[in-house]
Amino acid sequence: GSEPTRPLETVRSRTFMASKLNERRPFPIFSQGRSGSTYLSEALDSHPDVRCEIERLVGLRKSGADAQMNWVRGFLANSQDGGTSAIGFKTKLDDVLNPEGLAELLRRLNARIILLSRLNVVKMVVSWFNSERLFDLTGDWNQYPPASALEPLEINLEKFDRRLGLVLHGKSRLDAYVHSLKLPLIQVCYEDILTNQRRTIGRVCEFLEVEPMPLKGQCVKATNDDLRKVVANFDALHRLYQGTHYQQMLEEVLVAADGGKP
Repeated sequence: GSEPTRPLETVRSRTFMASKLNERRPFPIFSQGRSGSTYLSEALDSHPDVRCEIERLVGLRKSGADAQMNWVRGFLANSQDGGTSAIGFKTKLDDVLNPEGLAELLRRLNARIILLSRLNVVKMVVSWFNSERLFDLTGDWNQYPPASALEPLEINLEKFDRRLGLVLHGKSRLDAYVHSLKLPLIQVCYEDILTNQRRTIGRVCEFLEVEPMPLKGQCVKATNDDLRKVVANFDALHRLYQGTHYQQMLEEVLVAADGGKP
């Protein structure tokens, strides 16, 4: 004969499923500047089950650490967005006035952490210089279509080397902070979004327990991946780092496998 029905078990099962469906999954995206975080957050925000805010904390710096914490707490813990399974925001660690307070809140919410990093730190620094020109021209740090390529720029070598040091210091500080949270973590590389966008963003969707789907951000890559076309004094910059592992970063040109252009 068939198994007898177990009403209580069925009710419990349904209740569990409902609680899972209603469970909000909070997440921050931590990254350094020029790592594709705007593109990733725009792509995730286009998912029907995800809400992802831009960098709100930088705008709250003048209001103080309490204002930042109150916004995060209200946004992640109390947001009433109907139907949203995962809710998050992106930030740079440097913009967080109370990193320990944020860590404590993220642990209390059992948040899922997305660490977005860029392996090619040389291109990060070039993009930093380029984004300043872009901001001066458009008032935006990111480029949106229709957009025309910027003219090649002359880079101050001493300033470049100083900024490279700042990026490396920031990278190690961010890695240490994120791993100290001891929370569920996914590490995503800018280069993986660039070369295989669908698979990489699909991994993030799975991590957030939402259905993977082809998602795209709105901003476009502002800096050509071939630095010879971007840096007017490329040869001088190349000589500066010749024989170091930064030489390979200067020479690297990645080609997107599926048209991803963060």
